[in-house]
Amino acid sequence: MENMIDGLVSRFERGGLSRRELVKGLAILAAAAGIPAAAQDQAQPAQPAQPATTPTGIQGNGFDHLGIQVTDLHKSLDFYTTMFGMTMVGKVDEEKGVARVGFGKKTVFQLNKQDTGGKIDHVAISMDGFNEPSLSQYLKGIGRNPSRNLVAGFHVDDPDGFPIQII
Repeated sequence: MENMIDGLVSRFERGGLSRRELVKGLAILAAAAGIPAAAQDQAQPAQPAQPATTPTGIQGNGFDHLGIQVTDLHKSLDFYTTMFGMTMVGKVDEEKGVARVGFGKKTVFQLNKQDTGGKIDHVAISMDGFNEPSLSQYLKGIGRNPSRNLVAGFHVDDPDGFPIQII
């Protein structure tokens, strides 16, 4: 699925997809990914977390959400809920300029109010046993500069400077 998401984002960045087409494709992928996982969760008892298998010892366990810059939170909420049948997850945070939409209780897009819209501003990766102080210390030790703020949470930039939120 990661390759499909990368392909959609690349086509969008090159102008080959409209924002609407990108969102539609991502929404379909997110919905399709959730169906087998939900069925599996009901069919099998929870398994204990497996030890990390990456050379860094850091192991993400899934895609959490995609951050999209929007100029009007309420118009965007209306678009995603009306066009794709998404639901609002939680409440609109007017002070921070943030709203979340998804399917059921699962956030797919975090809408971030900005002066310019139509840009993807971050990807969030989830981790089992996320320990921010330990991970922050580790990342600093390998030359990365993680950051945290009240709106954006805990982030580390990829080699090209794109923010990856860790949840």
